[in-house]
Amino acid sequence: MIGTSEFGIFTHQGGWIDTYLCAWSCLRYNLLSLYPHILRYQLVVQLSYCKQVRETDEDLLATILTRRINPF
Repeated sequence: MIGTSEFGIFTHQGGWIDTYLCAWSCLRYNLLSLYPHILRYQLVVQLSYCKQVRETDEDLLATILTRRINPF
């Protein structure tokens, strides 16, 4: 028995294998086309996080130096 659906072609013996393969290839294509955008977004997030951490470290260092000079 061979049938079709909106998701793809499935057979009685193969079940939904064809549909899964089709869906996977479509998903893989979409992920590959989105990959540069994902990388760019990840880079922006990492850079902003590093900047926040660096600023926090500088504030902490300034606080420590200030307390060493003037403990009160």
